[in-house]
Amino acid sequence: MSTPVGTTPDVLADTEARLVDRWTAEGVPAEHVHHLVADARERLAGARVRAFLPILVERSVRNALAL
Repeated sequence: MSTPVGTTPDVLADTEARLVDRWTAEGVPAEHVHHLVADARERLAGARVRAFLPILVERSVRNALAL
């Protein structure tokens, strides 16, 4: 069985790396960004449609950090 596009660990890792790069440049500790990504992934773990996980994780983290 193949892994659907957009749900591979590599795509989520790329999303996390992009968020860390962006927000550490703004002074947010990388550990905080990693924690927010882990929280978002945990909340979405039971999602039926997994193709959208990277964008949903990214939006969740960006919304949390934009406050």
